[in-house]
Amino acid sequence: MAEQPAPSAAPAPAAMEQTDAERLDSLDRMLTRLALADDARLAAVLARVLPYAITSLASPAPAVRKLVMEILSHINKRVKHRPEISLPMLDLWKIYTESASSTIVRNFCVVYIEMAFERLPTDEKGNIAPDFLTNISNVPAQHQGIILRLVTKAIGECNIHKVDDTIASKYRAITESNDGLVFADFCFHTLLYQTPPQGIGCPSGLSVAQSDRVTGKLPLKGDILASRKLGILNVIEAMNFAPEILYPLYLSAASDSQESVSKKGEELLKRKASTVNLEDPNLIKKLFTLFNGSGTTSRLKQLGMEFTVWVFKHAVTDQLKLIGPVILSGILRSLDGSSTTETVHGQIVMLHGQKLATIKLCAGLAAMTRLSFGPCLQKGASMIVLKNLEALLLENCEVEQSEVRFSAIRWATTLYDTQHCPSRYICMTGASDVKLDIREMALAGLNLLNDVRQSSAGSVDFKYPDVTEMLNYICHQRPQLLCSDDQRNGKLLFPSKTFLSMIKFLMKCFESSDSPNLVKEDPSHSPVAKMCIILENAMSYEGSSELHALALKSLVDLSSREPKLVSLRYADRIQWLRGLLAHVDSDAREAAASLLGIASSALSSSAALTLLSEFTSTLNQNRPTRFENYHGVLCAIGYLTAGCLKQSYIPEEMVKDAVDILVKVVDSEGSALASVAMASLGHIGLRCTLPSINQNSSTGALLTILHEKLTKLLSENDTKAIQKILVEDVLFAAGEALSFIWGEVPVTADVILESNFVSLSQATNYLTSDAPLVSSNSYERSDCEEAHAMAREEIIKKLFETLIFSSRKEERCAGTVWLVSLTMYCGRHPKILELLPQIQEALSHLLGDPNELTQDLASQGMSIVYELGDASMKEQLVHALVNTLTGAAKKKKAIKLMEDSEIFQEGAIGNNPTGGKLSTYKELCSLADEMGQPDLIYKFMDLANYQAALNSKRGAAFGFSKIAKQAGEALQPYLNALIPRLVRYQYDPDKNIQDSMAHIWKLIVSDPKKAIDEHYDVIVEDLLVQSGSRLWRSREASCLALADIIQGRRYSQVSKHLRKIWTTVFRAMDDIKETVRNAGDSLCRAGAGPALRPHLAELVCCMLECLSSLEDQRLNYVEMHAGNAGIKTDKLESLRIAVAKDSPMWETLDICIKVVDKNSLDILVPRLAQMVRSAVGLNTRVGVASFITLLVQKVMIDIKPYSTLLLKLLYTAVLEERSSAAKRAFASSCATVLKYASPSQAQKLIEDTTSLHSGGKNDQLSGAILIKAYLSNAADILGGYNAVVVPVIFVSRFDDDKDTSALYEELWEDIPSSERVTLTLYLPETVSLLCNCMSSSSWAGKRKGKDSILDALASLCSCCHAAITAEDSSLPSVILDAVCAACNKKTKLYREAAFLCLQKVITAFRDPGFFNSVFPMLYKVCNQSITCKAKGSSSTTSSAGAEQDESEGASVSLDKVLNCAMACISVAFPHDIISQKENVLEVILNSLSPEESWQVKLSSFSCVKELCHKFQSSDDSDTWPQDTASLVQEVHTAASECLLELSKLYRDFPLTNRTEAKFEDELLELCESEKSEQAKALLKECLGIVRTLPGVTMTTD
Repeated sequence: MAEQPAPSAAPAPAAMEQTDAERLDSLDRMLTRLALADDARLAAVLARVLPYAITSLASPAPAVRKLVMEILSHINKRVKHRPEISLPMLDLWKIYTESASSTIVRNFCVVYIEMAFERLPTDEKGNIAPDFLTNISNVPAQHQGIILRLVTKAIGECNIHKVDDTIASKYRAITESNDGLVFADFCFHTLLYQTPPQGIGCPSGLSVAQSDRVTGKLPLKGDILASRKLGILNVIEAMNFAPEILYPLYLSAASDSQESVSKKGEELLKRKASTVNLEDPNLIKKLFTLFNGSGTTSRLKQLGMEFTVWVFKHAVTDQLKLIGPVILSGILRSLDGSSTTETVHGQIVMLHGQKLATIKLCAGLAAMTRLSFGPCLQKGASMIVLKNLEALLLENCEVEQSEVRFSAIRWATTLYDTQHCPSRYICMTGASDVKLDIREMALAGLNLLNDVRQSSAGSVDFKYPDVTEMLNYICHQRPQLLCSDDQRNGKLLFPSKTFLSMIKFLMKCFESSDSPNLVKEDPSHSPVAKMCIILENAMSYEGSSELHALALKSLVDLSSREPKLVSLRYADRIQWLRGLLAHVDSDAREAAASLLGIASSALSSSAALTLLSEFTSTLNQNRPTRFENYHGVLCAIGYLTAGCLKQSYIPEEMVKDAVDILVKVVDSEGSALASVAMASLGHIGLRCTLPSINQNSSTGALLTILHEKLTKLLSENDTKAIQKILVEDVLFAAGEALSFIWGEVPVTADVILESNFVSLSQATNYLTSDAPLVSSNSYERSDCEEAHAMAREEIIKKLFETLIFSSRKEERCAGTVWLVSLTMYCGRHPKILELLPQIQEALSHLLGDPNELTQDLASQGMSIVYELGDASMKEQLVHALVNTLTGAAKKKKAIKLMEDSEIFQEGAIGNNPTGGKLSTYKELCSLADEMGQPDLIYKFMDLANYQAALNSKRGAAFGFSKIAKQAGEALQPYLNALIPRLVRYQYDPDKNIQDSMAHIWKLIVSDPKKAIDEHYDVIVEDLLVQSGSRLWRSREASCLALADIIQGRRYSQVSKHLRKIWTTVFRAMDDIKETVRNAGDSLCRAGAGPALRPHLAELVCCMLECLSSLEDQRLNYVEMHAGNAGIKTDKLESLRIAVAKDSPMWETLDICIKVVDKNSLDILVPRLAQMVRSAVGLNTRVGVASFITLLVQKVMIDIKPYSTLLLKLLYTAVLEERSSAAKRAFASSCATVLKYASPSQAQKLIEDTTSLHSGGKNDQLSGAILIKAYLSNAADILGGYNAVVVPVIFVSRFDDDKDTSALYEELWEDIPSSERVTLTLYLPETVSLLCNCMSSSSWAGKRKGKDSILDALASLCSCCHAAITAEDSSLPSVILDAVCAACNKKTKLYREAAFLCLQKVITAFRDPGFFNSVFPMLYKVCNQSITCKAKGSSSTTSSAGAEQDESEGASVSLDKVLNCAMACISVAFPHDIISQKENVLEVILNSLSPEESWQVKLSSFSCVKELCHKFQSSDDSDTWPQDTASLVQEVHTAASECLLELSKLYRDFPLTNRTEAKFEDELLELCESEKSEQAKALLKECLGIVRTLPGVTMTTD
């Protein structure tokens, strides 16, 4: 227990009764006593000081509070790391509990109560803990947490096994009060607390505030937490709480993760809580919060689910109506789909089904964000429950509250499968929701979330409902859809976005329908008819243009399924379709035109021809003003003419008129309309051969016109990017056209004209998916087989003889696109199958093309060839691709170069000297010729072939990635050759090659680590070979791959390759290419790791020596001439060191540090010691010191056996170093070693360091640097020697040398406490040091240095005079004697410093006895000074020098002596002054003689003033001696004489303006009051002089 305070300690009220001045005085004495107390007596002092200091905080005086804070700061520093020092616990608690204590007093009390409680013995903690709970409910919340934590900590330490009866009775005393409830609540939170993962964050079951309240600053862990919980359970059991309070606590303990706690909790739950009243409302509320709160444990969740089931089983409907919504919302928040609660979830939902009324009341399913128990519901719920849930969800899917809508959509997408029509309908309604998350969830339920260029059937795994059922359900929900035959002019029955999703989903249902014929006996009730009605409703004027376009395109799709039904339906709606030709959306206009063409088949021939005539006449008469009208009519002409041609009743002349009109539009209009007219001509051409334009022209002429117009349209765009896109589109379109010419493509004219066909590529997902090729049995045989055969021969000839192997990249690109198109669309044709070997060879050649499109298509084509080929072809293709990747491909076919053949891409190798391009063969030849090196063209060609080889690898990788999916086991024989190359290519400088090879690697290697392990030697051998390749990128990739692959390998795996690896490393580091050198550097840094340890000594020493030997010699030159250049040496040294630490040598030293271990020190430390002794060069010496610092930081305590050796060497090095940077480095190293030295070693080193202050300048600087390093790196060690160090720092601050004093001043400022407290604490040591320094023989030849000692002594006396007197009353006299002795020295400057110090000492101590001790010496010095001056003035010239030298040793500035005399007079008793009156007057009068300077006279005036003030303010004038009056008269007379002299001087001084003299009144007053006649006469004379001065206004303000 803490020591009891002494009776003298004042309680709070008493302290408050004191005045602020009294309290300040008491606190100051306490601070002094505290500072002087050693650790053994500190507890007793604290028992008196701490309570008084804290109660003093109630004072409003700032000075008091400031001094209290200083005391408390000092206490904190003294006891922080000394837990054995006790604090007055009971006194502090008494102050805290007193009603009179202020808030600030209580705040500080609780801080020190916590500190004091930690220092109590365990038994006392247990005894006092229950007392802390008294009145705890009325304590502020923040203090509650601190006190309750102290109590539970004591419980964990003392009551883990049992609770003593006496202690238990104390706890039971608060059971029935609010204090007991507060304690029980805190125990409940502590039992709920679990250590969070990774030690951070808030544990489940508690809020952040509750968690912080339980833990305080640091989280509770492991055994401490378990013991605390067990102790709480024992105490709670002993307190006899009601079962309703105990039940939640025991339940929490029973679900604890610690087995000992959970067992104890389960036992108490069964034994103590069996009689609990589960109908208690407070208990139910607490359990509900426990189970379903915002955070809880998984065990409590399961218990909560069981508890909720129990509530549902035993509650009646009326009760459930009231509490049901709350319970359900809590349950839904807790559901997370975990397997441990799935069964219980199902039970709850079943109970909900039985209590449907409650569910309907819970329509606000607001917080259901993570629901996943649909399978439970479907397994156990009845159909009635499901139906009722459907109605509930449908009812709430469009309510105002977004949370309810979200929940309804979530239920619909989770509880029901995708073929469930009502849930899909709910998703359709949610597709137009304003909330993004609801909208996305609804679209995902319809498989429309990622509906971008995906097939109409959607996801393969998604199962669509039956289209008939889906349509019927929609019509049932919106019967208005079928009420009227024409809904086009009405309002939309669904929002536009809902309609969009509905149409897309229904069309996918049509696509996935298994029924071959959806038309029933009554076509009006067929699904197609109902779909047409829905689509017509979507065409309402309120619909968006996007919705209209989709609806019309969907009608076109339906016509491809049931053309007769659609054509008959819309034959009666021609005028409606005609109106849509002017729609604002281009897709809608084209779809309407397509529908017109489809509907024309159901029209009579006359009606169809009349309609066509109306369209053509519209264009013949006047050009439509609106673009939309013009566009719609052009589209309609094409589709309608094609439709009439299909029925074969249109006259030839009408066809010619239509074609003629379209050709005129092509020839005269802009690109937008011309392209539409061309498309219409194409539609007509699908049904017949295009007729001639007029009788004198032919079909060939028509095609020529179209070709010219197309060329013109393509050249209209000047932007290269746009031209490139257009050219590529034309190439793909031409490829599809060639496929049609080749024949037997799986597309007919009806498909193109009567569906939404766009192109072959979109119909087959060309180049965008891995869809299989269409089988040959779906081809439609053409009647013109002979013409097709001729065309095929021409195509083959053009492709293989002209385009594929052309020297022009544009022609190769075109040939590649067309060849791949033919292979893709006509791949099963016999002729294509026959040409497969040629196609493979051509594509292999194109893999290396510089054009990316050519290269990509070639690789795509390779995969198509692989799919089409037989087994032999597949094996051959895999072999060829492997050879390409491994660099063993056969030589490619030679290509004849033309002048304009592009060898390099523009800008790839720069420009020629004149700024021209360097890309074509002609330009390269010209450059070679200009340079006079014709053979240079061969190097250019070699470079081009090399680039082509790289491109081949990249292209082969793309093709290989597709083939690898299908090849399977066929690749296994090639892995041994392929894997080493793939490893290397993944480090290729070309990012494209890296990516493509990494893709292949993932495809063919399922377990990369295993693959590398199995082929490790082969990979390393291949990389070593390629590291010597003539290709720089192979060398770079090999080094990088080697650096990566040898990391983490065992020595046995790498040893066989090490010699070759090092050869490779050094060769790469000397490579001509910088990137290869960097790669070699990376390989070199791969690290030998522990293998370096036997060689550390040699390696470290070599690197340290190289820091200087390999330094740039120009830096040495700069250092030699730094002074002339105005560069400071320190800055230059810092620069040299920084450069050295950025060198490879220092980087190597860093690596060595990482591998050092304890065993390495035996050989490393002696070598380092030798380098400390003998190393030369700034960088090397600083490097040695820095390396030792890092070494000690790495090995820490293991350095202890070597600390004696290192400390001795490093200390000596600091003293001997001339460079300040090296000094600091060795000092830092010495301080780092000091942390691990033995106490005796540390003591000797610190004492040696402090003794340096009395040496020369180098010693002083070295000492300051060392102490600063100790403070930075070994503050804990240095703290035990403050009594030695602090006085040295204080004294050295006053050194005359600026550099030395500045260093020690920095050290003094680093001391945390104030100057007064520091000096008070170490006062005896400081005084002793000062006196020793002044009398020490080592200072005999250093008088200048002693000046600083005198300054330090004066400063010390001024600051701590009271403490010095309190410490030893004789100390002031000792100091005075020492200073007086210094005043008698012969050196003038030293004597002057001594007199200055003497003045400050007298003023500081103000001891009246000093007058009798000091004044006789001052009188003597004054007489000597006057004598010396008299001798000096009468000496002869021959002896003047010797006399002056002699007098110099004795004379001193008289003003400093007079200042000391003034100080003596100010402290002296009047009768002592009277006893020395003759001497006093003599000193004053002598100093006023004309020979003295005005500075001396001013000092004399000060003495006179102080003397007058002394007698004027003295209260004991009756006791003065009889001759006091004569002394006063003499003083007055002397002062009057001085005033007269001043007046004469003022009169005789040549001043131009004298208006400033205004002291007539003062002179008159002095004359009247002066009693001495002699002095009065002198004053009158002064007055007369002043009155006669010209221009003077003799008045005063």
